[in-house]
Amino acid sequence: MRPLGLFRHGGLCRNYCTHKRYEEIPGPQPLPLVGNALLFSPLGPYNIPRLLDGFADLHRQYGEIVKLKMGNTPSVLLFNPNDIKTMFDHEGKYPQRPTFDALKDYRKRKYQTVGIVPDNGEEWYRMRQNVQVLLKLKTVHSYWNRQQAVAEEFSACLLPKTNADGVIKDFVQHAFQYSLEAIGVICYGKRLNCLSANLLECDAIVKANVQFLKALGETFHQPPWWKLWRTKSYKIIESTQDLMMTWGKYGFFSQRMRN
Repeated sequence: MRPLGLFRHGGLCRNYCTHKRYEEIPGPQPLPLVGNALLFSPLGPYNIPRLLDGFADLHRQYGEIVKLKMGNTPSVLLFNPNDIKTMFDHEGKYPQRPTFDALKDYRKRKYQTVGIVPDNGEEWYRMRQNVQVLLKLKTVHSYWNRQQAVAEEFSACLLPKTNADGVIKDFVQHAFQYSLEAIGVICYGKRLNCLSANLLECDAIVKANVQFLKALGETFHQPPWWKLWRTKSYKIIESTQDLMMTWGKYGFFSQRMRN
């Protein structure tokens, strides 16, 4: 079984080491072929933008451990932090993470590797080792001050955008700009100036990311119609990924690095 940030098929060992077969775990009744995917489609009670509300409702109905079947992929939702810790403690060298199959399909056709996000197994482990250095304490300290400067500038930029009730309109848009600036510090070693400057390129990149994440969620949680034809969500994944690659190689990012 592939986990949904959850745990593997075979059972979960709590402190008292009680095991349950996957079939015994409570959860909504799946349908043939599509499993529980219709729950997160326009025909179901939950929607992708409010996915956590759907998970909270499943928690209320079925308890701390809930099984879901998205297509042919059995998954389990964990709501108890102790269970989540147990899952991570026993995931092994090659954890079977949920694969974003639509993204994986696109990248298989375009590149030599599908990338660290949709992959699993030995190839995922090899790529994970290469980026693990970014999380080491010594490396984190090397860009600590620059990240602090980004955070302080972000806070200063938010102040004039706060209304009398302390609410910031379109906060998510500003949060994406902050993320882009913070990522630039690590990936490129330079500031992109997406916070202080009114750059149309930054807005376009943020918009593409929002569209990509929405489409990725739709292809993951809804029935995989994209396997039969190139759905709207699949086309968005293609176009936004192509756009980001172009920006990375020849466009906005490369220009900012030369400046």
